[in-house]
Amino acid sequence: MLSQRRIRLLAIAVVVIIIMTFYYSSEARSVQNQQFYRSTVAAMEAQKQAKEAGTAANIPPHKDEPKQNPSKEETKPAMDNDKEEPAIPKANNNDADDVEEIPIAGRTKMTVPKNRNDPEKETSEQPQEQKPETDDHAAAVAELNGILKRAPIIVFSKSYCPYSAKAKSILLDKYSIVPAPFVVELDKHELGRPLQALLGENTGRRTVPNVLVNGKSIGGGDDVTALDQKDELASTLRSMGVKVHIRSRIVTVEGPRGKLVKDLSHIAVTFGRPEKNVISIEMHHGVRKGMASLRTVRTLINNLIIGVTKGFKYKMRYVYAHFPINVNIEKNPETGLHDVEIRNFLGEKYVRRVTAQPGVEVITSPNVKDELVLSGNSLEGVSQSAADIQQICRVRNKDIRKFLDGLYVSERGNIVEE
Repeated sequence: MLSQRRIRLLAIAVVVIIIMTFYYSSEARSVQNQQFYRSTVAAMEAQKQAKEAGTAANIPPHKDEPKQNPSKEETKPAMDNDKEEPAIPKANNNDADDVEEIPIAGRTKMTVPKNRNDPEKETSEQPQEQKPETDDHAAAVAELNGILKRAPIIVFSKSYCPYSAKAKSILLDKYSIVPAPFVVELDKHELGRPLQALLGENTGRRTVPNVLVNGKSIGGGDDVTALDQKDELASTLRSMGVKVHIRSRIVTVEGPRGKLVKDLSHIAVTFGRPEKNVISIEMHHGVRKGMASLRTVRTLINNLIIGVTKGFKYKMRYVYAHFPINVNIEKNPETGLHDVEIRNFLGEKYVRRVTAQPGVEVITSPNVKDELVLSGNSLEGVSQSAADIQQICRVRNKDIRKFLDGLYVSERGNIVEE
């Protein structure tokens, strides 16, 4: 006789088997009742019946069988619904070598051309379609390069556009610009459309008018009007008119504020021009210290460009505890340089004199007491003049923690503020 423990295990196993049987049988019935299952089975049966019907129709009748009168059902023409047409038309037999069938969703096939993803075939067809566009684009690029050489300021407009007329009236009539801006009427130009598309790619502005200063767009009619109303149009045109000339490593920069020259022949670098408004600086077989000079040259040229457009301005304040510092500024008529005289520094009778660098103007601030203002185009000249004034007032033979008298730089900036 089995023990109670074994009887209990057998009973539990029987109950589990019965429950699993009911569970899987109910799940199978629920799957069969689903719409997807029934539609799939119906489609498979319909496909099977259509295949059998097609096979039976292709069997030729036997020669020995006597011809019988066809019944009414046989003579009745077939309905359109009896034959299932595919949703995707098949290719012609003549193009059978150029097409292939691929399965879609497991039950449907679609005819597509062979080598549809062949890049060589696509590239062979594209040049024929894009050849006219490429010719127009190349002609537009050549024409635009020729137009930009005619004047520093170019106005692309259309004769019937009122905004173009407004921009032209401001630039041509209100201001006296030498050389005069060159106007291009795109509606009368042979390459008007390609030029307008090229301007949209280069400047990001696809409408007219489009005002270019040295190849850079400053906007359209509304932008020019806004700059004119704010009295910023002249300064904007001056700031964008910069020319850089490099010959034998001697850099010459010309701008609205003047001309600066910097001799860099002692640095073994090579200058280039990869793009229209880009200057490249290269060094071949350079060591670590030599490579550091590349950034120095880049900074020097950048300071030259800023100097001829905005200029540099330093402000210096007098600092004293008991003995007020007196400063006198005179301009030498022979050299044209500014001489700075500093008196009563720490109560001394000795007069300290400093001559500013060429191109640097030194004045006393009209609004702030005990302040000097140094300005000029060359950053080296302005900063060196400020350093000379500060160093000549250094405290000697005394504790510099207590005696803080002197002239110190309080602010650095540009003459033309944005």
